[in-house]
Amino acid sequence: MDGQNNRTLLPGDFIYKDVNGDGIINGMDERPIGYPEGWAPIMSFGGNIGLEWKGIDLNIDFAGGAMQGWRQNYELANAYHGNGNSPEYLLEDRWHRADLYDPNSEWIPGRYPAIRKGEFSYNNKNSDFWLHNVRYLRIKNLEIGYSLPVWMLKPIHAQKIRIYANVSNLCSFDNVHQFGIDPEITAAAAVVYPQQRTFLVGFNVTY
Repeated sequence: MDGQNNRTLLPGDFIYKDVNGDGIINGMDERPIGYPEGWAPIMSFGGNIGLEWKGIDLNIDFAGGAMQGWRQNYELANAYHGNGNSPEYLLEDRWHRADLYDPNSEWIPGRYPAIRKGEFSYNNKNSDFWLHNVRYLRIKNLEIGYSLPVWMLKPIHAQKIRIYANVSNLCSFDNVHQFGIDPEITAAAAVVYPQQRTFLVGFNVTY
């Protein structure tokens, strides 16, 4: 499987199926899996909730998507990629020796394969281990306001005064938060600036 008669394989390494039965693991064994990567979600949806009661108003805009492929790769799949640091889950939840200084100590199982010195691409072939079907629902905008009663406006001859607080990109309910990525960003390594969460407080005066 590793192209070297399996001499480099370790416990926890992936095992790929020889789909076409030719005795070789290569691109000819690949089959369509998951949804397209780098595309907008095949299913997109959104909505709005507006409520008002005794001068208090609440507006919520939300958006979501599903049926979108995202491949976990680079810094999010390879420990110390490019001689850099690594996410905590890549270092803790992986196959490793019970005693890191004893190469003969027992293997401790984990989700990810063992760390190797140098580049090793065998475990990084595209598979349903690395490919995720992204699903998310995000609160894009939430605003709550209060309009002062009419009797308080008479001294300044105003028709309406509304005080409000607003937050954009409040939160996201998704299945990729454990990787520390934004579900609306398709970069495999997530090395892009995420969408910002912004807070606003203000007031409107109508004469």
